[in-house]
Amino acid sequence: MFVLQVIQPQEALGGTCPLVRIQLQTAATADSQRCEQHLIPWVSTIVQNIHSRSCTIIIAPPAGLLELGRQQVLLDQLRPELLPYGEPAPDSMAARLGQHYMPTKRQLADAGREDLIKRVISAGGFIRVAHLLGLRAKRKPEGYWDEPENMDRELSLFVASTWTCLHDASSDEPYYYNQVTGRTQWDLPQTPQSIPLDDAGTFIFAEADADRVMPSRSAVLAAGRFDLHHGIMYQGGYKATAAALDRPHTWPRHKKFNTAAQLAEEVQVFNREEGLPIDFIPTANVLRGAERHDLLTGIRQYGGALTLAPQIGMKTQRGSGFHSTVSVATELLKFVKNLPKDKGDTRQSWVMPSIYQLRHAGRHDLAAGIYKFGLGQVAQAANLKYNRTRKSSQVQPNN
Repeated sequence: MFVLQVIQPQEALGGTCPLVRIQLQTAATADSQRCEQHLIPWVSTIVQNIHSRSCTIIIAPPAGLLELGRQQVLLDQLRPELLPYGEPAPDSMAARLGQHYMPTKRQLADAGREDLIKRVISAGGFIRVAHLLGLRAKRKPEGYWDEPENMDRELSLFVASTWTCLHDASSDEPYYYNQVTGRTQWDLPQTPQSIPLDDAGTFIFAEADADRVMPSRSAVLAAGRFDLHHGIMYQGGYKATAAALDRPHTWPRHKKFNTAAQLAEEVQVFNREEGLPIDFIPTANVLRGAERHDLLTGIRQYGGALTLAPQIGMKTQRGSGFHSTVSVATELLKFVKNLPKDKGDTRQSWVMPSIYQLRHAGRHDLAAGIYKFGLGQVAQAANLKYNRTRKSSQVQPNN
C-alpha cells in the first residue's frame, strides 16, 4: 500500500518543479511506525509514464534516490536496538546530558549480534549511523572537523565530562572537581545545553562561563580522546584553536627566569610536586609531559642541564656525572638502601629495581651509569649480588 501526494513548486523548498511524495509500506517497514517516504521530482526523465485507469505511475529513479527514504526507516529501527549497548555510566555527565555511545563492531560481535552489524552497514556504516542518530563515537564523519561549531561543541562536552564528584570528610558532603579547569564547587555543575533560536534550524550552545576554556594536550590525551586531539591539530594546534574559538587555555603560563637561582627554586618546587628527587634537574621528557615548557625553556636559556647543574648545585639525570664504576656503585647503594622494606623484614637485603623502575623513580643518572659501566661491574664494586636470569635485575647484598 502506498500514498501519493503532489507537492506544488512553491512548497518544494524553492524548487522549480513539482515533487511527488510517496509513502510506501513494505515488508521491511511492516513492524515500524513509519513508512518509507520518497520525494520524486516530477520530470519526464524520472516520471516516464502515467496510467490513469490503473492508477499507476512508472518512474525511473536515479541511483541512490530511493535509498534516502529507506535509510530513515532503518535508523528508526536501529536506534532502540543500539542504545542498550551504549549506555553511559550512571551519574556521569554523559548520563546527565542524555548522551549514548555508538557501540563498536567488536562489541556487537562479542554480544552475538552479527545481524545488527549487517543492518548498521546497510544503513551507511558505523560512523555515519552514529552521526545520524546523534550517538557519541570516537571516529567522526569526513569533514566533521572542518566546522568550527563542531569543534566548539566537542570542547564544551569534553570539559563538562571531566567533572568528578568527591566527598569532603570534614563536612561529610559531596563536592565537585573539574579535572581540566581545577575548579571546585558544592553545587551540581551546569550541563551544556543547545538553545534553539527563533529562525528554524539554528541554535546556540550554552555552557558555564568558567567552563569555557581550552583543555591542555595532556588532559585530552589522558582521557583517551585521540579523535579530539587530531581534530585540534587539524585546525592548527591547541594555541591556534584556543585563539580561534576565544577560549582561554588552562595550561600554565610561561615564566621568565631572570636569574639561575630563580630557575633552581622553581625546579625544586616542581620536583616536590611531582615526587622527584629534589636535587636533580628533571629530564626534557618529564617537563614536556607535565607541560612545564617554561622550565624547559629556562634550562635551555642557561645552557642546558649539564651547564646549569653545577651553577645551581644540582645534579643531572645523565650518567655523565659518574666518572668511574665506584661513583656509580656508591650512589646506587644509597638509592637501594632507601627503598621500602616489607613489614617485619629484619634482614639487611634490598632489591635493585629494573632500568624501567629507576627511570620511573627519576633516577635516569643511575640507569645511564649502569649502562655505561655495566651491571656486573657496578654490582661487584658495590659488593652486591644479582641474578643474571631475572629481568627485574634483583640485587641482594653479600653477607
